[in-house]
Amino acid sequence: MYFYGSEANSELSEKIATGIASQWNSANAKTEVEGIEYDVKFRISYETVSVEKAIELAENNKSLKNNFIRVEKGDKNQSSFALASEQGGNSFWFNTNDELESSTTPAHEYGHGLGLPHPKIDLSESADRPHIMIPRNKAYGPYWSIENDKGRRVVNPNARRVTPQNVSDALKNNGGRIHNRIISKDGKLY
Repeated sequence: MYFYGSEANSELSEKIATGIASQWNSANAKTEVEGIEYDVKFRISYETVSVEKAIELAENNKSLKNNFIRVEKGDKNQSSFALASEQGGNSFWFNTNDELESSTTPAHEYGHGLGLPHPKIDLSESADRPHIMIPRNKAYGPYWSIENDKGRRVVNPNARRVTPQNVSDALKNNGGRIHNRIISKDGKLY
């Protein structure tokens, strides 16, 4: 993961990368290849680079391993996002207002990078613990939800966790796709 932007620094980059790896590894997922079962382990390395260096790296990148993450202090109502399609993607914009060092938001956005969508089912009565791909403003059952500023019961984003099914679904997408887009400070594409 290459972190860049005005709020990117080594300490925050480490917390985000470590948090993503920890949350995805906590699923204790397994996969089977040619009849042999393997443990799935996410090993995430990181580096904090300048915007110019991120652009240079992205121009020459041919590996799904390399992700480009802009970190900025955005508007309070501006959410972190992955620039991803149904096949995923390797470009992200993270807002420090999303408590990046201690929340599930980076792991959720990383899931989008791996090609995972938000669920399209009604979860307003769910009693199950929410999985990582449930969006933070999704109506959710009373046990794992919080009241938002509009008085609605929505998923508690810090109750989300990565499940073995999330990992399995990500593996089906072969880890996403490369598009190497660098995102501007305000969340737009260069």
